[in-house]
Amino acid sequence: MEEPYHCMFAACLKGQEKFAFTTLESLKPVKTFSGYQYRLTFMVSRRNPTAGVCWLHTLASAMTIKIWALDQDEWLHDLVHNEIVHTVRWSPTGPCSKNINKPYCVLASGSKDKTVKVWDCFHGQLLYCFNGHRAAVIELEFRPDGEYLASASDDKCLLIWNIRYGKIMKSYNSCDTSIYNLSWDKEGNLITAGSDYGTLCVVDVTF
Repeated sequence: MEEPYHCMFAACLKGQEKFAFTTLESLKPVKTFSGYQYRLTFMVSRRNPTAGVCWLHTLASAMTIKIWALDQDEWLHDLVHNEIVHTVRWSPTGPCSKNINKPYCVLASGSKDKTVKVWDCFHGQLLYCFNGHRAAVIELEFRPDGEYLASASDDKCLLIWNIRYGKIMKSYNSCDTSIYNLSWDKEGNLITAGSDYGTLCVVDVTF
């Protein structure tokens, strides 16, 4: 594939069972995946020359994350939760990231089953399953260095995890409502949390 991956994006049409990778220059499909039984509703791409991730929403459930390689027509792995998956995030580490000195690259997912799972998506293996929330996990965000992961839940709690050990480093329970957006500052000391009441909360997460 000659086009640089960082100039590509994936798109799927509402109600259709296929999606395509295309380029900003030509807008012509470079690779199209099709033949699904159910509608595709969400996808996230890793900035890696050969890998991407797609969340497949089936009529029965939305519990499965599918891992694709652009040079293959079939998916590589199924990563499964026990209930609906609400959020998926790639770690900002590994090839093509700002933290290339950290060779590992993982995928984190949050689900209605109250868990945060961390995956080795290139081998299709579950590395860790974090249990700490009392309700559905609806948002995740890695710290810029990739060492820690923030998770937000319908239990109105914000947790900061050490992803290597599955340890909760900090917990915040002062939110008045569920958190639906998380963003770290570039130093990794503050998190901005957005709620469904239209409020923003800035949290100091220094250790």
